[in-house]
Amino acid sequence: LAALIQANPSQRCLVSVCDPEVALLAASIGVGGDISTKIGALRSYAFSNPTHITGKILRSGIEHFKFTQKGYNGMRVEMGLCAVLAIGEIRVLVTSLPAFTTDPAFYRCVDLEPTAAQIVVVKSHAQFQDSYDAIASEIIFLDTPGMSSDNIAQLPLTRIDRPLFPWDRDMVFDSGAAL
Repeated sequence: LAALIQANPSQRCLVSVCDPEVALLAASIGVGGDISTKIGALRSYAFSNPTHITGKILRSGIEHFKFTQKGYNGMRVEMGLCAVLAIGEIRVLVTSLPAFTTDPAFYRCVDLEPTAAQIVVVKSHAQFQDSYDAIASEIIFLDTPGMSSDNIAQLPLTRIDRPLFPWDRDMVFDSGAAL
């Protein structure tokens, strides 16, 4: 989010943040009001810091969506109290409850259309492709810091049994070794 704000895109961008305090603040201010606050990094400062935002509240309320993608089709996902914030061309979907972002229905349930956006941030390593391959002109994978990184070697793990891949890339795997 901080990088998008700094880039100040000229076309629509969609991103989500789970931050119940900001969703509640937006609800108390009301739709059409201005909001200026810090958002994000609620679970840990180990990988990121809150980002200061200033924007307009476009929507506020209790939200849910139903998956449309294979494997989860029809499953209802509760997002809790939500807000849609406008920061220039960036639309931030703020949820109170963590929710899978892998299905375009996540954004569509609050009237944000992924096909109308230049950038759609989907917090997933692979599951999103079933839904987004058909509508994305390009998919870019980002190796961002965080607790659910695909790049586990960058995690600050200190108590691991060695040898262990990927920390020990020259290790030899023995499928017959006792566990």
